[in-house]
Order: sequence, then structure tokens, then C-alpha cells
Amino acid sequence: MLSVKTTSIQRIEILGVLLVIFLAVSLRFYGLDRGYSGLGIYSATSLNTGTSLHNWFFPSIFIDGSIIADKPPLFFWIQGLFLKILGPINLALRLPAALCGTSCVVLLYLILRRTYGVLTAFAGGLFLAIAPIDVNFSRGVFLEPLTTALILLAIFMLLIGVEKKQVKFIYIASAVIGIAFMAKLWQGLLPVPALAVFVIILRWQAWGSFLKTATVAFVIFIITALVWPTLVWLFDSQYDAVMHSENIWDMIFGWNLFDRFGGLQYGSTHDPSWFWFLTGPMQLFLGITFIPLAVLGGLKTVYDLPGKIFSKTSSKEKLVPCIGFIWLMWLLICIVGFGGATVRLSSYWASAVP
Repeated sequence: MLSVKTTSIQRIEILGVLLVIFLAVSLRFYGLDRGYSGLGIYSATSLNTGTSLHNWFFPSIFIDGSIIADKPPLFFWIQGLFLKILGPINLALRLPAALCGTSCVVLLYLILRRTYGVLTAFAGGLFLAIAPIDVNFSRGVFLEPLTTALILLAIFMLLIGVEKKQVKFIYIASAVIGIAFMAKLWQGLLPVPALAVFVIILRWQAWGSFLKTATVAFVIFIITALVWPTLVWLFDSQYDAVMHSENIWDMIFGWNLFDRFGGLQYGSTHDPSWFWFLTGPMQLFLGITFIPLAVLGGLKTVYDLPGKIFSKTSSKEKLVPCIGFIWLMWLLICIVGFGGATVRLSSYWASAVP
């Protein structure tokens, strides 16, 4: 009798997973070859990567390779590969983001399944599968789906590492975060403070061994994240300029970091309120959908976390509130970082939807 009941539960879970994946695929792939693909400048850069080895390593908005794009190369490499295989068509431009967006749904389900159980995993996966802002950015030439997929993969690796108490998964996660930096720079590092706290709370090594592990992980991240810009800086004679910047480091730290907190408007009125998403044009997506859910989850996490951390509970029992802490801190960093952004920069929020 117990075996029959277990089998029925497993079948229901499988059906739930298939439903979530079906919705994610349907909303992201339907009519994908039709309509406006998104940012034309990224499309041109990706297309140029297939014209020469020089343009592959130095992704440029012009075919002569004179001006390097204002973003790191990973997205252009992946999209350029699809363009090389399928040809310069709309589907090739939009397929990578759609695949990454679908992968995000699956990864979120797997993370929640290992921590909160089947029902929560189904609810979380379903919400991400149909979330309008995520669907929108998964159907165009946008870097956010790739960045988010890498972030979720890093969280999944950390989760496995903590559960199995194996440092190799910590190292893999560090490399993946470095790759996320190569996708869209600082957006790929949004949850890193929370991930660091997560690993510290759930460490299984003595402090000496843990510090060695953390040092190795940091070195892996630095190498993965900075090897390309370092080489670009060393071989600056191979190109004329970097878009919007004086050099590659100004592109990373200036244009893509400090300038984002200044007067960068993108032709839209800047709202100085940190809580513009509750009343502004994005309120339907942000203020009404996942912000209220995040508040409820945040209150539950804040309530559970101190008692679990400072008690003598097992690592498995601490895992649930610690994962909740990652989601909460991830969202808070986005609120502080992007709270005053214009609606034209709403793409930043696509990296916070999970």
C-alpha cells in the first residue's frame, strides 16, 4: 500500500515538473522567429564575432574590430555560435536567451526541491515560468537570462557542496560566478554577499581549512572573471577604443558600475524614490507580483534564521532558512542598487526575479 502511494506521489511530481517545463518552453519559444529581437547593437556584435578570430576575442560593434563592445564577451560568443550554425536569422539571435530562460526555471525547481520540497519547488518554478518580466527578457537579445542561469547554477553547486561536504563543488561555484561576471559583469555578482554568508554559516570544516578553501575559491573566481579583460588590456594595440569608455577597466568599473548610479538616464525620467517599483510603470510586474511574495518569504526567513543558526540543529535544518536568506539578500541588493533606476533599465530587475 505504501509503495502504491509513493508511486502515485512520484507520478504527480513528474506531471508537475512537466507542466512547469511545458509552460516555460511554450511562453519562451512560441513564435520566437517572429517579431523584434531586441537590442540591435548586441546582435551586430554577435554577428561580427564570426567574421574573424580577432573579432571573436575582441567583440566589436563594427566589423573592422575597431571599437570593443561595452559588455564582456560570453554572451556574444554564445550568440555568435548560434548565428554560425543557423545563419543570420531572427531565431538564431533569440534562441540562446530562450534556452537560458527555460534553464532558469529548471534550476530554480531543482534548488527548491532539495530544500523546501516538491510543493514549493512547483510553485516557484511555475511562477518563474509565467512571470511576465522573465518571459519578456527570455524572448529577445538580452544578457539577463544567461546571467541568471549562471547565478542559479552557482547556487545549485553550493547547495550540493554543503550537503555532500565536498569542496570541489565550492570551487565549481566560484568558477561559475566568475563566468557570470563574464556574462554581464556586476549583475552576475548580485547574490555573492549572500552566498558568502551561506557558506560561512553552513561550513563543515575547521576555520583553518575553511579559510584555505575560501582563498582557493576566490583565486578561481578572480582568474575566471578577469583573464579576458586583462588580456584585452595587455593587447590594447589590437583595437582603437572601448565603447563608452577610456579603456577596458573604465568599461568595467566606470560605465558598467559607477556611472549607473550617476546621471545615466537612457532617455527616461529618473525617479529618485527607492520604492518606485511599487507605484511606477513596472508596478504590475514588480509591486504586485514578486515583491509581496518576497516580503512574506523575508519575514519567514528573518523569523527562522537566528534560531536555526545559533541552535545546535543539524546543517540540514539550517539549510532551509539559509537558502531563504540568499533570496532575501539578493532582492535587497537589487532594491538598493536599482531602486532609483528608470523604467528603461528594468532589465536589471530580470536578474532578481528568481
